[in-house]
Amino acid sequence: PKTLKIVGEEKPPQTRNTDFVLYDPGSKRVFTFNPRSKDATAFDAKTGKFVGFIDLGGQLEAGQADGKGRVYVLLINTNEMVEFDSRALQVLNKWSIAPCIEPHGLAIDVAHKRLFTGCRGNFITTVIDYQHRKTVATIPIGKGTDSNQFDPSSQLVFSSCADGTINVAHE
Repeated sequence: PKTLKIVGEEKPPQTRNTDFVLYDPGSKRVFTFNPRSKDATAFDAKTGKFVGFIDLGGQLEAGQADGKGRVYVLLINTNEMVEFDSRALQVLNKWSIAPCIEPHGLAIDVAHKRLFTGCRGNFITTVIDYQHRKTVATIPIGKGTDSNQFDPSSQLVFSSCADGTINVAHE
């Protein structure tokens, strides 16, 4: 970090089209989400070495980790959430995130087990109880959402949108 020089490079055995990168503290792995190949690539965060692929069965968008070895990833083309074990590289659950259409942007509140999904197709953010895999609320937002963030200290969720708005809601 002091010099910003590349200290090593690791390429997986097959080329992927990465769209999102996530560090999971539960497995101490870095994941790249690859929408065209519908999978995620895992790297050991300490060594940088390739660990493996996990097929997630859909066009991937953003993901979030719970810090305990579970990763949640949006599937744009099926309007679903997929949960996988970051150590075993195994899909655990997949469920509908209705009424969300065309999910983009995902934030997590691990203390309350909530995911916040920006929905580009119908201008809402869904609030999902990921422990019970169900939508518990919706929040109206602007058009063209692509990123959601959650601030645990203020309990605020943010959705940035292409129409120039940042929507803010209290959990």
